[in-house]
Amino acid sequence: MKIFGIDISKCQANMDLSQAKNEGVRFTRIRGAYGRSKDSAFDSNYAKAKANGLGVGVYWWTRATSETSAKAEATFLINNVLNGKQFEYPIYIDVEDKLLANLGKEKVDAIIKSACETLENAGYYAGFYMNLD
Repeated sequence: MKIFGIDISKCQANMDLSQAKNEGVRFTRIRGAYGRSKDSAFDSNYAKAKANGLGVGVYWWTRATSETSAKAEATFLINNVLNGKQFEYPIYIDVEDKLLANLGKEKVDAIIKSACETLENAGYYAGFYMNLD
């Protein structure tokens, strides 16, 4: 079974989620943060998604280059974005930033592990996504 979802951030802040739902969208993956900066449209996008009965997951575009900074970003996300909200889909760390491109597989794996463990220890279902490089 396929479920149609969309990825939204401040770049789609004016998107009509009612129309999106009518066109088959069933969930949103909303950007919660960029590093340790909350996405300026997160609260609005979250409210619109919930008002339209869409499932919600979150991602943040990490700028972490160490396990310590990944944990700090995840903690920021928990305290400033996720707290008090309900999610039907996972919370993802997005490791596509060019800052991570030359760190190597082991280092990026450690960053992902640190971030996901922080999220899971706080009670969230965590995941990650990336591009081919």
